[in-house]
Amino acid sequence: MEELNFLRQRMDRLQHIITDLSKRGNVNQSLSIETFETRTKQTGNAIRGISTSSIAFYASMSSNEPNVGTHHLLIFDHELLNVRNGYHPHSGVFIAPESGIYVFMWTLRLYEQSIVLVVNGIDYTSIYNRETPGADESVTGYAIARVNQGEDVFLRSHSSFTGTGDIISNDYGLSTFGVWLLC
Repeated sequence: MEELNFLRQRMDRLQHIITDLSKRGNVNQSLSIETFETRTKQTGNAIRGISTSSIAFYASMSSNEPNVGTHHLLIFDHELLNVRNGYHPHSGVFIAPESGIYVFMWTLRLYEQSIVLVVNGIDYTSIYNRETPGADESVTGYAIARVNQGEDVFLRSHSSFTGTGDIISNDYGLSTFGVWLLC
C-alpha cells in the first residue's frame, strides 16, 4: 500500500510538471509520464571516456525568462554537460539516474525574486534577492541532498511570493543550474 501511495504521488508530481510545461508550449502533448521517466537511460558515456559511475549536468538559460510569476518552473534549455542524461533541458527537471548524495548549484541574474530548489516534491531550500535600484545583480545558491534513483529535482519560483522583473541570461552573464554526484 505504501508503494502504491508513493507511485501515485510521483505520478501527480510528474503530471503537474507536464501540465506546467504544456501551458508554455514546451512539451509534446503525446508525451506520457512513462516516456518522461524512461529518458534517464545511459547513452554510452563509457565510450567517450567518462566513467559510468559519474553523474553531472550543467545547463544555462538561452534567453531571458520574462515576468516570472509564482510557482514557475525554471527551464535551463542550453545543455553544456549531461553525463548519464539525468537532466531534461526541455522540462528543466533532473531525474536522478541512481541514488546518492548530490550537490546542486545555481546562479541567477534576477531582480526581486525568491527561487526554490524542489527535491522529490518538497521545497528543499530557497534563495532570495532584493535588487538595489539601478543594479544588475546575480545570486548563487547551493544545496547538498540525498536523492533516490528516479526522484526529480528542479528550480521554480516561490509558490506564494510574487517577485518582480525577469530572470536575465545573456552574453553579459548567464543564469545556470548544475549538479554532480558527490557519493
